Amino acid sequence: MGLFRRFIDAITSASKEYPYTKQWFEKATDSELKEAREPIRKKAIYDGDSVALMWLDIFNNVMIERFNKRYEKEHPGPHEAIHRENGRYLLNDD
Repeated sequence: MGLFRRFIDAITSASKEYPYTKQWFEKATDSELKEAREPIRKKAIYDGDSVALMWLDIFNNVMIERFNKRYEKEHPGPHEAIHRENGRYLLNDD
């Protein structure tokens, strides 16, 4: 997580066009994240802006982290891996 935070700090200080800080990401709701992410996604995809692409990665990482935390809260305990003698996730009909 430390590397991710340093990456946000570096991008924030280098880019004045994107006014997002780590405090903003921590306080923003899911709907605010989605709303702020959409113009950045369009700029990254349609304009080919590499800085927008980096910001899109940051938004995606923050959203994935939130979804994972929410999932862990809803499904506590160890998660069972599915293994078969003929490989992972394959049917046992050999």
